[in-house]
Amino acid sequence: MHTNTRVISGIVAALVLAPISGCGTIQGMTGNKSEVCQDTKAAFTDFGEQLNTVSPTDGTQWAKITGDFAGRLDKLGTEASDKKLKKVLADFAGSWRKASPEIAQKGDVAQLTVLLRDQPGQLGRACS
Repeated sequence: MHTNTRVISGIVAALVLAPISGCGTIQGMTGNKSEVCQDTKAAFTDFGEQLNTVSPTDGTQWAKITGDFAGRLDKLGTEASDKKLKKVLADFAGSWRKASPEIAQKGDVAQLTVLLRDQPGQLGRACS
């Protein structure tokens, strides 16, 4: 799982550092959409950084960071004024909650890889 952790961290960095379209929208014209999109991008970046600090064999830590990340996405979803963005963030949070036990208990990072590959693009579409 150690090699997988490095690969996943690299995927997170590449995906999160890529610009998310819609995040440059003029503040006020779209409610708080731009702010929530920027905060969500920061949440993905923080999550990627946390992945680098977790031992690949420490299921408790994996469960904690994925659970915390889901909670952060939930909070951002409740703050979002845009209905589409609110739903996307709620869906993201649910996906991370569902993936957390697989990652923590079995070391199965397949779902983690899929989420990290797909969610930044989905966020970009929701933020545009």
